[in-house]
Amino acid sequence: MKYFSFRLLWLFLVIGSVALCAYSIAPIYDKWVNTPTITSIATTNYAIWNIHFPAVTICSNNKVVGRQFRAAIRKKP
Repeated sequence: MKYFSFRLLWLFLVIGSVALCAYSIAPIYDKWVNTPTITSIATTNYAIWNIHFPAVTICSNNKVVGRQFRAAIRKKP
C-alpha cells in the first residue's frame, strides 16, 4: 500500500506539472500565432543609410600599463 500511495503522489505531481506548463505556455503560443514577428523590410527602395544600426563597442580584456601607454603617445610616427 505504501508504494501505491507514492506512485499515486508522483502521478498527480507529474500530471499537475504538465498541466501548469501547458497553462503557462498557452498565452505565449497564442501571441506568437496572432502577432508574428516581421523580419524583413517591405520595400527594396529604402536607402541603407536611413536604417539606424546600434553602436558597436569592442572592449579589450588586455590591461593597459600607464607607463607604456604614455611612452607610446610620446613616440613620433
